[in-house]
Amino acid sequence: MAAPQIVEIHPDNSQTGVVLNDKIWVVFDQEVDTESVQIIVEGADTDRWSGPDQVIWDDPSRSDDDDVLATPGYKGVIQGTLTFEKVDESGNNVSGYDYTGGGSNWRTKAIFTPTLPLAPSQGFRVYIPGDDNSTDLVKTGASRRTIFDPVKGSNGGSGSAYFSGSYSGTSEDKIFIRVVSGNQFHWWTQSAPLITRVLPIRQTSQLLLAGVSIRFDTGSFDVGDEFSVVVQPAVRMEGTYTWIFTTGAGTIRVVPDEVSDSIPVGGFAGDTAPSGSVAGSLQIVSTTPRERSTNLDPNSITQIRIKFNKELDPDTITDDSVEVFSEPVNGIFEGNPIQYEGNIPKVLTVEGDTLIITIG
Repeated sequence: MAAPQIVEIHPDNSQTGVVLNDKIWVVFDQEVDTESVQIIVEGADTDRWSGPDQVIWDDPSRSDDDDVLATPGYKGVIQGTLTFEKVDESGNNVSGYDYTGGGSNWRTKAIFTPTLPLAPSQGFRVYIPGDDNSTDLVKTGASRRTIFDPVKGSNGGSGSAYFSGSYSGTSEDKIFIRVVSGNQFHWWTQSAPLITRVLPIRQTSQLLLAGVSIRFDTGSFDVGDEFSVVVQPAVRMEGTYTWIFTTGAGTIRVVPDEVSDSIPVGGFAGDTAPSGSVAGSLQIVSTTPRERSTNLDPNSITQIRIKFNKELDPDTITDDSVEVFSEPVNGIFEGNPIQYEGNIPKVLTVEGDTLIITIG
């Protein structure tokens, strides 16, 4: 069996406008050991702004600007959870079994769900570690499936045995289990059939050999009940797979699947609304200043320009339909007094597909 390869990723490499609560996932070309897979998502540690109020995080013990993660050469690793699905070549979930150890009947989809929404308008890099040096003795990274589905032999009882872990042996083998009393079982391998070992029947995992563990469920077991499982040596993905993406400037959306991604930084390519938008609907293409821009010179912000995907009806642009608010933020403001708080006086102008809001 060949080493596993990644055949599909999400988001796409270099994709922009990724929604902030999106999941990150990969699909392997075969089943893999879930215990061997890691998805590491790295974000910039120079982003000191976070949260809905764009709170700035500074070390109060230092007078100069600093970052939360200020270690040179180190980036912030996103926290999250990793789950797995068994899928077919079309990406549909399946529940099939592999008793023979082929490993290529199905594929494994690994899904990383960030604990918190990703920061807007930020670049991220994803790593799927493999084995960067197949000639050394250190074996790391995503591996093909090594422990397959167990087979019931002669069984009078209703109980089942479950195998887990990651097989670290160097050759294919088969493990056999036989219940010998109400609370004990024997086990041996196909490669050493004359060497048997005795262990108690437990509902917690017990190590058998080379990283393979067994546990029993709460069902009943009869003397003579048998189970077996095929184990295969690990074959690691070669090298580390990596790609990048950039989040959009939009907020989190809990919406139907047909609604588009969040707005990319700088607007949509070609000044068009995203694919999947409701046909004929009015969409914002870009804004100046850009959404969630920070640390702007207040003296330079005299206009707000909003570009749409089609021409505007000037009669619909009124003080009631367009409002601009100023709100206080956390931090220290020096150099200029705050002139407005709340609803800001403005002049509205329409130029084709662009709304111009002159402040003041």
